[in-house]
Amino acid sequence: MPDPIIAFYLGEQGAGQFDRTIEKIWQWDWERLENVHDYIQWLFPLTERSAYNPDAPVLDEHIIERFHSTDLLKSRLKRSFEVMLNFFGLQLVELVDGQIRVDQGNRFNERGENWISARKHNHLRLTRILASTRTLGLEQYSLALFRCLESIYHNRRDEISQTTYQFWKRAALGD
Repeated sequence: MPDPIIAFYLGEQGAGQFDRTIEKIWQWDWERLENVHDYIQWLFPLTERSAYNPDAPVLDEHIIERFHSTDLLKSRLKRSFEVMLNFFGLQLVELVDGQIRVDQGNRFNERGENWISARKHNHLRLTRILASTRTLGLEQYSLALFRCLESIYHNRRDEISQTTYQFWKRAALGD
């Protein structure tokens, strides 16, 4: 029987009690991404069990190795990353020289107000995204997101706590 995370990422099975496929989640609007709370652990799994969704599967060394060695899994993880960047008002920039950046997108002011000053659970989601992408082989993407968040933090310290920033830093850098 295939691992649930691998099967979910390959589109072979749905996630959780509602059996949502990854493709359906990728199509959700911002309101649904904001208000549903049991999908993020599937899109960005970690090695430790979630306190908020204890039924979500966790990573083990076998799953981590599969992501590192399978381009399709990494590609689909990158798609999940881009979906969530869009949700946060951010955008992925991949330069021809191979450099990767995450920048504020055209709708950052609108989307940023949704997560910077309110709904702090999105700060936890960002921590999860940073840690998961780093763990599963998209280290450059995790670091690019962290650099963007670091810039936002330095400009909005009154709305993002130093504690949150430290969580983001540890998640991206593995410290």
